[in-house]
Amino acid sequence: MQENATSEDIDRVIVFYSDSLYYEHVLSAEKKFVFLGKDGLRNGYISHLGETRNVKIALVNYIQKQNIFVAEYSTTREIIANGKIEEYKTVSLYELDQNGKIIHVIDYL
Repeated sequence: MQENATSEDIDRVIVFYSDSLYYEHVLSAEKKFVFLGKDGLRNGYISHLGETRNVKIALVNYIQKQNIFVAEYSTTREIIANGKIEEYKTVSLYELDQNGKIIHVIDYL
């Protein structure tokens, strides 16, 4: 999370998620993290507050069909602890429930 981000910033994002959220953060075929419910995701986000700065996210491509949205984006960020610059691409799948809340996310890093 960005250097000056707060838990209040996270709360402003979390409102878009369903209480019954299922979130997969896939780092590789062998390693992934799963968060159940939006409170689990909120706690995961909070655990990373203040770790990065100079974050730049660019939407590369997207497709939407019915209640599914798939996005490809690139991220560049600086890790504050060691000054390392990271650059990576992510593909994310979002599924919305009948109320327009995000109910399922898979992030492939």
